[in-house]
Amino acid sequence: MSEYRVVLDYGHGGEKAGAVYAGVQEKTVNLQLGNRIYDALHGLAQSNNSTRVILTRDSDEHIPLSIRYKLINQYHRSHPVNLVVSVHFNAAPSVPSANGFEVYYLEGSNNGTAAAKAIVDHVQQNGFKIRGRGYKTTASLGRNLAMIHKTHPPAVLIEAGFLSNDQDRANSIDATWQDSLAHAIAAGTWHYMASAAA
Repeated sequence: MSEYRVVLDYGHGGEKAGAVYAGVQEKTVNLQLGNRIYDALHGLAQSNNSTRVILTRDSDEHIPLSIRYKLINQYHRSHPVNLVVSVHFNAAPSVPSANGFEVYYLEGSNNGTAAAKAIVDHVQQNGFKIRGRGYKTTASLGRNLAMIHKTHPPAVLIEAGFLSNDQDRANSIDATWQDSLAHAIAAGTWHYMASAAA
């Protein structure tokens, strides 16, 4: 494939704030981190190969999940998408010590497995705290995620950290932290696409 295609999906938006702790809204940090991933992917594309990055939102607006995955599937039919990356932050109010980066993927999906592992490997190599082994299936999570189960292209959902954890929350609003993590996620995404296309 002469052009890689990635869909970046930023969770929540508008009146749907997602997790909110100590004034930090998930919808906002999702958008901030996602935009940095967008920029990092374009930076990699300039030195390697062409990459088209499609966004499901680029501002603080709420677009229902059902509309987002239908638009992705519609686009995928005419312009095959290599990977969907949904960007989120986690929360565990009953376990404030819970922390770290994690990626979810569809059990039985070879592409989803490879993408999740590639992203986690690059994130871990860049010194970020990983939760457990860093990746798990939605089956082991115990619930379906629409952005993984309803999309036709391979998809992963990133939980970049826990807003219910003091350190992860502080990191989430730090521009330097966001930028470094975004570059690691972009590098992992690129590595997956290049390996899958080889």
